[in-house]
Amino acid sequence: MRWLEGFERCAELAARLPDTRWVYVADRECDIHEFMVRARRQPQIDWLIRATHNRCLAEGDHRWDRLALALVLGEVRLILPARPGRPGRSVVLTVRTERVTLHPKGGEPVTVTALRAREESPPAGVEPLDWRLLSNRPADTLDQATEWIQWYGTRWSIEVFFRIFKTGCRVEALQLSTLERLEPALAVYLIIAWRIQSLTLLGRTPPSCPAMPSWTRLNGKRSMSPFAAGPRR
Repeated sequence: MRWLEGFERCAELAARLPDTRWVYVADRECDIHEFMVRARRQPQIDWLIRATHNRCLAEGDHRWDRLALALVLGEVRLILPARPGRPGRSVVLTVRTERVTLHPKGGEPVTVTALRAREESPPAGVEPLDWRLLSNRPADTLDQATEWIQWYGTRWSIEVFFRIFKTGCRVEALQLSTLERLEPALAVYLIIAWRIQSLTLLGRTPPSCPAMPSWTRLNGKRSMSPFAAGPRR
């Protein structure tokens, strides 16, 4: 239910901000037929979910069996970051996409785009990276498919952000008794969590940047650091 409710909240915001592009990214728990049916009623919201089921198609075969025979759009190279027990490495993904109509037994047909980005030649003893994604958007070119992969790649950063928010800032330990007190506190901690993550990324992504505070004194004059105005894009 949380995935359905989250999309409903997104739809409410989209109605209030019609000039904003909305993208709803979800994990494998959101591979729910009911979600796709509901999301079809909100065409102003782009959605991307990681698939877990090999669903039946309208023609009688199965989604990933069909996609295995689709033409290759191209290859995408990315750097898989290191995690505990797993070193970082370069990955080359072979990308296939196809527009398909899902037709579950007793359910309403839904047309989606299926994308599979698979590592064909992983190192020896390493499980290949295999992303299976679904979206309401078309992906007829490699550039469009690459945008999907970039969208899904941000999911880990979102999880890290909420880990900082919940574990680092310990917001669940707040003992505030009213909503009027809790909401401002959460707003402040959201900014703190964002700045912590921003500083962490700055330390990793541009290693050539000097280690300097937000301002220094050069020849007796105050000089602003490029970090003072916010994170680099």
